[in-house]
Amino acid sequence: MALPNKIDVDTVRNEDVRERFARTASAYRRRRAQLGLVLVPLVIVFWYSVLFHPRPPWFAAPVFIVFFAALLLGKRILPKLICPTCARDADREIVRFCPECGSSELQMKDDEKHFLLWPTCKACGQELSKKRGGQRLYKIRFCTRCGAYLDERGL
Repeated sequence: MALPNKIDVDTVRNEDVRERFARTASAYRRRRAQLGLVLVPLVIVFWYSVLFHPRPPWFAAPVFIVFFAALLLGKRILPKLICPTCARDADREIVRFCPECGSSELQMKDDEKHFLLWPTCKACGQELSKKRGGQRLYKIRFCTRCGAYLDERGL
């Protein structure tokens, strides 16, 4: 009885939805570039003001505040990576499929008796980790819930 479910999962996983997801991917890339165009000059101005104008600190404080406000707003202006197949956010937790290669051979934290910090894909060897602030250190090419092929370059 488990065999039909396995076939259903494989047909969904092989579904290529790159054309339907292309608009979301391009909006995501465009917003990240715009955010970089705002944040990089703010960092440069902040460090310039700290290094070359240590007194008075009145100039560095507003730049510092604007930088962190832009960081907080940056999380909100990025479009959600909603999978067209399952209609769920592909940038959330890793559920069933590797976001890098689309394989279902994930070794989750609690699969074995030894301690793992992050899920690891047995097929591609990628450790699916995040930085302390929540920024992921892997690219999303496949939906982690249904395995649909979302983007060739990865987001």
